[in-house]
Amino acid sequence: MSSIILNPASPVPDVERTPWVKLARAMTTSAAGVALSGVASIAATKILATTLGPAAVASLQTLQQARQTAVIAATSNGQTALVQGASSLEGLEGARYVRTVACIFLIGTLLASFGLWAGPGGVLRWVLEHTGLASMGSSVLPWLGLAVALTSAYVFVTALLNSMGKVGTLAVLQAAGPAAVALLAYPVARSGGVRAIAIMVACSAGASAGAALVAILRYPESLRVWFFDFRGWWDVRAARHFFSISTAMLITGFLASAAVLAVRGNIIRSQGLQRTGLFDAAWSISMNQVTLVLASVQTYYLPALTKARTSADKSSEISRVLIAGTLAAALAIAGLALAQSVVLDLLYSRAFEAAHQYLRWTLVGDYLKVSSWILSVPMLAAADMKLFLASDLAASGTFLGAAFLLTRWFEPAESASMAFVLMYAVHLIICLFYLRVRQGIRLDSRTTTCWVGGLALVLAATSAGWKAAGK
Repeated sequence: MSSIILNPASPVPDVERTPWVKLARAMTTSAAGVALSGVASIAATKILATTLGPAAVASLQTLQQARQTAVIAATSNGQTALVQGASSLEGLEGARYVRTVACIFLIGTLLASFGLWAGPGGVLRWVLEHTGLASMGSSVLPWLGLAVALTSAYVFVTALLNSMGKVGTLAVLQAAGPAAVALLAYPVARSGGVRAIAIMVACSAGASAGAALVAILRYPESLRVWFFDFRGWWDVRAARHFFSISTAMLITGFLASAAVLAVRGNIIRSQGLQRTGLFDAAWSISMNQVTLVLASVQTYYLPALTKARTSADKSSEISRVLIAGTLAAALAIAGLALAQSVVLDLLYSRAFEAAHQYLRWTLVGDYLKVSSWILSVPMLAAADMKLFLASDLAASGTFLGAAFLLTRWFEPAESASMAFVLMYAVHLIICLFYLRVRQGIRLDSRTTTCWVGGLALVLAATSAGWKAAGK
């Protein structure tokens, strides 16, 4: 396959301004929703941090990570597969696909939730011990099971809204769960119990699912086509289509989430909830700002790349999103790095100042994560799931292996932070190799210059922030 080189020196026709406008509009709308969600999450975390300290933050983050892992298993990590199928299939074929996926989600959710409610004692003890939930007790599991069921419903409904292109609605929905957490944080802090934190997580999932249901009921025509125009709830071809995409997503997503859960469990066992809370503060700051950048492009990017028919169109789309995404990430990361002491005090409390030891690593990893995610989406658009699976497995394996290997020289929490950088460096290299060899796409000089400039800014800012913190 011949290489495709974009030429930034050539004049840009007026017709090409439209994709930039669409991208900017989608990024702005989605980013607003993520920002609103982030403010609510910050308020809740601030309350818990100032009243109960790092241990409570660690408990909340561990429960959230456990819920995410279980939801991935319950839905076969099929949100992307549902969006792809519902976007590309029309009429009767599209309705069969949506109904079949609904059945798959329902069966998986019942199994996952029931397992947390009433699984075999030995299995539950193993889960508690290896995920860090043992420090919280088995009383949190029923509430975690309820949260998993409600979150699965939210994932299904929002995937349908995404396939319909309802970017604004999705932006608003992102704030429902965090808003519930913010409202409940103070009563939970007063009670001071881990069980109360688990109930809060379940209530936030309920708020998200309820808001999503109300939102999709505004589109009765689409619901009629999907659910009421014909009989039958299972189609073998639709199931094969779904699993041809979601199987790789399930394996990679579950293993990635389980790896984070295992590493966090090791930190809890080795250093306790207090130190884990410091690690979680750095991790959460990183994840929140990355989510702000990625969510701002993901509702636009995959559908747009899927609809691109020529290699030139795909190259333009990738280049455009990579420039926008990495420059936005670089500015956000640089700002956080230079003001990390103020940010930690503002978002948490003075008890979290030592978290900058981990934040210096996770912020660099964030830039690589944004870059590699953008470059991995072409695999999904081309349904090249074997390579997508291989790339994610390599990244997760790097993270898990490095996190445990580096404990020979560094404490577990810092080892995990350093492993985060290595994970996305490996993933980025694989994605670049895929684009060059498999799709014949080579990034043009303008895109490369922007990316390198963004990386230089991130490295300079994190170095300056680390020195300012007293190292």
